[in-house]
Amino acid sequence: MKRYKLINLLREDEEKKEKKIAGPLKTISKDLEDQEQNFKIIKTKDKLVSFLDLMVGKLDPKFKESQAFKQAILSFYKKHK
Repeated sequence: MKRYKLINLLREDEEKKEKKIAGPLKTISKDLEDQEQNFKIIKTKDKLVSFLDLMVGKLDPKFKESQAFKQAILSFYKKHK
């Protein structure tokens, strides 16, 4: 029974962390909503790569050098291939 309590506590802690992260991501998403027309011009590989470079340029440099960043990029690729 103690094992299940520990698992539930860990799960609840992870959910709290996700909620804290979700707030800023929602804010970024709302900020980008008024740029919807500009996103429609991204129709080529080069334009998309340029846009993604700009986005990555805004990330924490330590995160960009991390294994987690590489895994995230691979996950994104696998999700959208």
